[in-house]
Amino acid sequence: MTLSNRRRAAATAATLGFVSAIAPAFVEASFGQFAPQTAFAFSHKRHPSQPNFRSAGWRAPRSRSAPVISVLDGQVGVWPRSSSLQAQKSADGAVNTEISLGGRVLQRLQRIAGVVFFITLDFRLKAAGISTPIAGMLGVFSLLVVLEASLGASVAGKVFSALEPGYRFLVKWASLFFVPALVKLPLALVKGDIPFSAVPSLVVLLVLGYLGSFFSCVGIANVFPPAVAVAAPTPSVLVPAAEKPAVVPLLKSPYPRPGAPFKKRWLPAYLAGMAIAVVLAKLGMASQTTAQAAFMLCASLFSFGGGQGAPAQFKALCHPLFTCIFGSWIAAWLWAVQAGPSVSFLDVLSTYGAWPGAGALLSCMLGPAVGALSLLLYERRKLIRQEMVPIMATSVASAAVSLFGTAALARALGLPQALGLASLSRCVTSAIASDMATSLGANQTLTVAMVVVTGFLGVALAPTLFGKLNLKSARTRGLAMAASAHGLGTVSLAESDKEAFPYSAVGFVLVAAASALLVQVPPVRSALVWILST
Repeated sequence: MTLSNRRRAAATAATLGFVSAIAPAFVEASFGQFAPQTAFAFSHKRHPSQPNFRSAGWRAPRSRSAPVISVLDGQVGVWPRSSSLQAQKSADGAVNTEISLGGRVLQRLQRIAGVVFFITLDFRLKAAGISTPIAGMLGVFSLLVVLEASLGASVAGKVFSALEPGYRFLVKWASLFFVPALVKLPLALVKGDIPFSAVPSLVVLLVLGYLGSFFSCVGIANVFPPAVAVAAPTPSVLVPAAEKPAVVPLLKSPYPRPGAPFKKRWLPAYLAGMAIAVVLAKLGMASQTTAQAAFMLCASLFSFGGGQGAPAQFKALCHPLFTCIFGSWIAAWLWAVQAGPSVSFLDVLSTYGAWPGAGALLSCMLGPAVGALSLLLYERRKLIRQEMVPIMATSVASAAVSLFGTAALARALGLPQALGLASLSRCVTSAIASDMATSLGANQTLTVAMVVVTGFLGVALAPTLFGKLNLKSARTRGLAMAASAHGLGTVSLAESDKEAFPYSAVGFVLVAAASALLVQVPPVRSALVWILST
């Protein structure tokens, strides 16, 4: 086995270990609305006043072999067989559905299989010399569209249903994959990648750049006529996937579903993992590198889960991602203390960011997460078809304005060229921004750090700006969030503005795709570098 093959095998094995480690967590996340009734089943009740999915086109299972896939108005739905899903009617008229232990195991295996597919796709593309994950995203999306057009919606629906659990998992956890970029930020300050004298100018660039991207996108989006209002669906009509993307009957909340990505009861398991890693390192039963990677990974999961499960008042002051970042720094300091004077805090961060450190493991999941966005595009295909011109035009124009506006602002503030190049991708989701940084010759760590900070600015400022500007158009609000705060801002809309969320979900992918394609054009790339160097 060659060295490259060994590395790919090690990467795949490590990633599978990560998936297996948090498999129980994402099972809890996926069924967060189901209240456990017994040790072996979940239960969910539908009141008679709630939508009747069967009357809207869902078919009850006729045999016990495979799931039934139902397509209603171009939207895909899955009704599990009675071996996994049993329905009973209680005295109050509500319907109880129970998922058996075997059904839960099959669902877990399907999620793992979906994640492995997107990981394999990402590795295969990189092995073929295609470094950008956007190729996989557009490829899978195009495949689903072609299958639907040529073989019918049922065939495309089967492919979608097979990959959908892995897609949900990757996108649900995508915010955690942003964390390593900011955890490693002290290294950039110490090494001089970010001069202390440039920090004030950099802060001004990020704030003014965010506002510029937001207002320019609002102006571009308002050029187009308002979207045609869609009448609210009646209780007997299935809600379109563009508005309610969950494809499982009786699961009524839109994705990303509100709440913690895993239950609080798993937090002690992550603490136990940290303790076991320290003990194994002390006894010499595991190498320092392996034990540290396990310790830091468990610390990241613990601090992220603790932040997600914190009271709303605390999360309003400290976002769960910041909780995870601070928790990772504390964990790095604790590991340095127990390792002795020969290991410093910065040494731990250096190992954290290098393979097979926890930071490198989390970061390598960004590529598969981008590939999984292909299903998000397919899920919103009706919305794309209905309003293709305003969405596409606004996304492409906003991407161009953001790139050249950021370059001009960085030059006006006198930032070093290295910081200017790293800031060009600030409005693009992290995995694609890393690829853009490579094309531009920018520092990837700085690039991703600016992306994350820009996303937090959007989460904090966008709701206030929506109110001050009295933006009544859901399309304008969604695209403005997408163009200025990428995926992090989009996730925040899932709970606060469900009408704007579908537009933002499509828009942030298209803005990222347009930005990545623009910097691949030699004249555009040369013009950006020229602006920053003059």
